[in-house]
Amino acid sequence: MVQGQTVLSGDKDGLVAVSRPCTAMTFRVLSDHQGAPISTIDVTRKEVKQPQELGSRARCWGGGDGVLVGVGARMLGGVGAGVLCRSRGWDARGAGAILSESTVSPHPPHSQCGDLGVEGTDLWLVASGDQRVSVWASNWLRNRCELVDWLSFPTPAATEVRHAPGTVGGASAHLPGHSTAPLQTQGQLPPSLAAFCPWDGALLMYVGPGVYKEVIIYNLCQKQVVEKIPLPFFAMSLSLSLGTRLLAIGFAECMLRLVDCATGTTQDFAGHDNAVHLCRFTPSARLLFTAACNEILVWEVASG
Repeated sequence: MVQGQTVLSGDKDGLVAVSRPCTAMTFRVLSDHQGAPISTIDVTRKEVKQPQELGSRARCWGGGDGVLVGVGARMLGGVGAGVLCRSRGWDARGAGAILSESTVSPHPPHSQCGDLGVEGTDLWLVASGDQRVSVWASNWLRNRCELVDWLSFPTPAATEVRHAPGTVGGASAHLPGHSTAPLQTQGQLPPSLAAFCPWDGALLMYVGPGVYKEVIIYNLCQKQVVEKIPLPFFAMSLSLSLGTRLLAIGFAECMLRLVDCATGTTQDFAGHDNAVHLCRFTPSARLLFTAACNEILVWEVASG
């Protein structure tokens, strides 16, 4: 992860390989998640004096970043400080590997992570399909890698899925109601997705096929869940924007939701004809890319 010399990659068996592209050699394999497919790898620099917006990225949640062709859109609506426009793109090229490279890390560094009391230049996480998330600090130049935290979330049976309080069909936290919707969404389990919060390095956000349909916000310093955001459906994709503090969530129900984490407001957008399996803000936070089946949309996030 130093000067782009290290790449993390995960496979369906739960193994995480640490490799150097310059030598085409894998020098370390982590088997802590063995037995469950790796669904997310996210990387952020642990400590740097002056944060800066980084360039292109090479990480993904179940799909690759596409190259989009096509501009021009109509205004659809706004969330807090953001307004979305939509345009369609027809040329998409991207791989589906779960990988991450430090030179293209989407997060600027956060000095708050130094409070974790571990050595290392990079902080990274791995999420697997069995609802487990591991957080690591590493310095590969010194061959150091240390486990910072390990999170496990319960996975209910299909008949035990419940709505989070405040959502359609939901019930209170003390008297949860059973949903008639199956845990599987369009024939597949919702993925386990996790990401570091780009505007607060002590936080990470998680969504998955849990008991409730919600976004879980976990504080790495406090070692506890500090907030939960209810959702109408299980999330299929997730992306966070630094500049606007927006959280984008895609659902199998062909819907995209934007959450303004600064104000707590939400707004839903329709546009896809299939499950939104990928959403991604650009580093400038001016565009949001979403993908569903063979369709890719690019949304303009405008102020106002």
